Amino acid sequence: MSRSIPLTCSGHTRPVVQLQFSVLQADSTFCLISSCKDGNPMLRDWTGDWIGTFLGHKGAVWSSKLSHDTTLAVTASADFTAKVWDTYNGTCIHTLPHQHIVRSAAISPDGSHILTGGHERLLRLFDLSAPEQSTFLQTSDQDSSAHSSTIKSVLWQDAAMAVSGSEDGTLKWWDLRSKRSFQVYQLDSPLVYLEWSAGAHMMVAVAGNTVYFFNAKQPGQVIKQFNLKHKPSCASLHPIVMDKFVVGSADDTWVRIYDFNSGNELDCFKGHHGPVHAVEYSPDGEYFASGSEDGTIRLWQTNPGRAYGLWRAN
Repeated sequence: MSRSIPLTCSGHTRPVVQLQFSVLQADSTFCLISSCKDGNPMLRDWTGDWIGTFLGHKGAVWSSKLSHDTTLAVTASADFTAKVWDTYNGTCIHTLPHQHIVRSAAISPDGSHILTGGHERLLRLFDLSAPEQSTFLQTSDQDSSAHSSTIKSVLWQDAAMAVSGSEDGTLKWWDLRSKRSFQVYQLDSPLVYLEWSAGAHMMVAVAGNTVYFFNAKQPGQVIKQFNLKHKPSCASLHPIVMDKFVVGSADDTWVRIYDFNSGNELDCFKGHHGPVHAVEYSPDGEYFASGSEDGTIRLWQTNPGRAYGLWRAN
């Protein structure tokens, strides 16, 4: 059996805290965007080659997301702003001010709106045709807060629905027409990680030692959950066959592969020199990316030994 020899993507100078692949484009290519405490999110092509760096933030960037057509990116930062970028020329189109650290931001499917969340405990909805003002998603007319603690992640599901997750251990599903939450799921521990997975067919959450997989079409429905021996920090399900998932660890420097049916550990990948904060499978399932405290991104083949991208056949 061939061992996976990772490709190392350098360039960041501090811990890499989040990764996101674009959806598969019409020409079968895709992009990868990375968030880093150095404040300089980077865009790469499907091979891992550097395309450009978005310059302008004055604090750590906690979240970066691409629009469906990859023409826009949105970033969330510790400098109390979210920024919208033109991915073709790297210019900042909009700066969206906040009153505290912004931990997560997401772009609507049509690229017209931005949703943000962070230390304010507010969910702000921005219309990019009039970005100077925002509206709030809230649980009641008396309280504008969306959660009782820091919002760690916001996800845009479709034109009318979004999801948020907080350190208070709750996940909330929101109707964007009424600006109200209609479904709540209480995790057993504070939320660590929340992202779409498997081509947005599922949503994966990490809390405590547990990895949860939610049905993307049925708000609040857990399909599977696994309690792991090694404390997970992030996870991603294979998008094509959905038979295995990759997990980064908060306790060591390794990346592990688990069987989605049994939860058994299948493999362990060693290469990083610090805890792994982010993992995600590429949209074609050919490899996964991992981002670490060591400031590097590493790309690992799903089926080592064959030619793909910058990998040569053994």
